[in-house]
Amino acid sequence: MFIRHFRYKLPAFLIASALLLTILSGCNPIGNTSSAPMSSDNSSSVGHADTASDDTTFDSSSEAASKTSSLPTHSSSSSKAQSYSGGTDGTVDLFAAGDNIYHDSVINSGRTANGFDFTHYYEYLANDIKNADIAMINQESPLGGEAIGIGGYPNFNSPQELGDNLVSLGFDVISQANNHMLDKGAKGITKTIQFWKKYPQIALIGINENQSERNRTRTIERNGVKIAFLAYTYGTNGYKVPSGQDYLINMIDRAAIKKDVERAKGEADAIVVSIHWGVEYSTTTSSTQTSLAQYLADLGVDLVIGHHPHVIQRVNWVTGSGGNKTLVYYSLGNFLSSQEKVPRMLGAVANVRFVKKNGTTSITQAKITPVVTHFEYDGSQKENYQKKDFKIYKLSEYTEALASHHGIKHYDNPFSVSTLQSLAKNVLKDWYTDEKQ
Repeated sequence: MFIRHFRYKLPAFLIASALLLTILSGCNPIGNTSSAPMSSDNSSSVGHADTASDDTTFDSSSEAASKTSSLPTHSSSSSKAQSYSGGTDGTVDLFAAGDNIYHDSVINSGRTANGFDFTHYYEYLANDIKNADIAMINQESPLGGEAIGIGGYPNFNSPQELGDNLVSLGFDVISQANNHMLDKGAKGITKTIQFWKKYPQIALIGINENQSERNRTRTIERNGVKIAFLAYTYGTNGYKVPSGQDYLINMIDRAAIKKDVERAKGEADAIVVSIHWGVEYSTTTSSTQTSLAQYLADLGVDLVIGHHPHVIQRVNWVTGSGGNKTLVYYSLGNFLSSQEKVPRMLGAVANVRFVKKNGTTSITQAKITPVVTHFEYDGSQKENYQKKDFKIYKLSEYTEALASHHGIKHYDNPFSVSTLQSLAKNVLKDWYTDEKQ
């Protein structure tokens, strides 16, 4: 791990002037500022062909600029904790979030007089999302809207306003390859795809309208670096894909993944795989995950972002058969949910920096930041109790005062900042950092 410090030096006469003003007015003198970049002990280097192709590329400098300028800003300390500056030519900073799960209480808490608005749930991470060159998330439900029935567990379908909110926040890549995508049948997927068509700048990955779409690589280009995004799921909760429509959702199939990766290598500088795998609620990676991670590394994938366990799992570098290094986040846990066990309140976000130099693209910096889903509990009417006021905080900014009235205490204990810190340290080990330090 490494930390880089920036110091701003003033000419001697300005320092003298500042000291004089301090004496006269009693104000504090100007101090130094510092910034800590993402870090890792390793980096991976790849040499994917930088060639033109017929794939769909979402970009451009104007698109990236509008992302930064058009979004609302927040005064939360999240912006102060941002650990790196914006990317430059040849540099792309990626932000990746975990499972965004909308149970009934999450949906109901976002109701407004005119429909739904969930933006405020994310306000303390909004600057991190906005400041990234590319932001991606696993949306753990169809966005079929009211036409096919909105609801949470066990058959999920979320309001389409959620998708609008994710775009306004600054997300660029939406992964929808997960086990709940057939909860409302094939129509859930088709309604979701129809919704996302209103945002052609968004890279929707993991679900497809037809076979042609299934065979198309989704890429995003920023600052002269083109990144391909692929997504797969282990299953769909026993619901079967309709006969003749296997293209609807990308399943984990090694032969299909190999074909996709080989195609992507000819169309992009780096490859990111979002994958739904592992054992629910287990902080330990399974042998299936380990084996598949090795397979992806052998294929030359650069970054793997794991979902589904709903709790955090370890991060490590995997050496591929070609000597390349693949960075694997086995599970980022929940980004937002109303689940009722303490470990499921702790999630994480990933920050990864890609740098392209002399035709070679490498991951040069990476980190994982623990986050906390917070909600309040309203038990004023026992027969109509509810969870409400959902927020996501960085663990480094979460306080014992907030923890003391977290709604989770009505379902599971112990819950405290120290409990969450211990869990994060035990799982992430050397990858755990306290941003306050």
